[in-house]
Amino acid sequence: MSSPLRDQRPSLFLQIFLQVTYWEPFIFELLVGVIFMLFPNSSLVLGTFLPKTLVAFMLSNEKTVNILSDTSILKESILFILRFAGVMIFCFGMLHYLLIRVNFNILSNNNPNNLVSSKFFHLTVLVLGIGDLLHVGAVLVFLKNYYSIIPEKVALSGDAFDAVSMIAIAIVSSIILVSLRIFFLLKYSSMKK
Repeated sequence: MSSPLRDQRPSLFLQIFLQVTYWEPFIFELLVGVIFMLFPNSSLVLGTFLPKTLVAFMLSNEKTVNILSDTSILKESILFILRFAGVMIFCFGMLHYLLIRVNFNILSNNNPNNLVSSKFFHLTVLVLGIGDLLHVGAVLVFLKNYYSIIPEKVALSGDAFDAVSMIAIAIVSSIILVSLRIFFLLKYSSMKK
């Protein structure tokens, strides 16, 4: 005979989904944003998010690329863009965390059953899923444009893949998150207050 408390426990999928939803802003946005802001010229940031040729240029000590340009201006511009991206990612992470915190702690009082039946939580999951889809789409458009402008001999040598291979981790994680969110919405969207 099963106890009523055991029947009230959320499913394994729901437990995993709620844990991922709660911790995602810390790992994917806040941590990445802080790393971008504080260490934009580290080999981790440069090697992960920039093409290999640009990283080699950033790490070189050459003073000029040609007579008209100074490399220090180009390097500082790239570092500024990376810092700015870090600030934007961090701000989005804070908004994401506050929205999730309102859902988890204020609206549902840390009760998974209340959270799952909340229309606001469903709307939050939908908006985050749309954001992840936009992220995947933007990166795929970048890859399409990147491969269309590089010379064919570079594309065939494998250097072009090396330049964007680290982006694959972010894309795969976004696709997994979108899949989890879609499955959640399909399975639990009938639960309404």
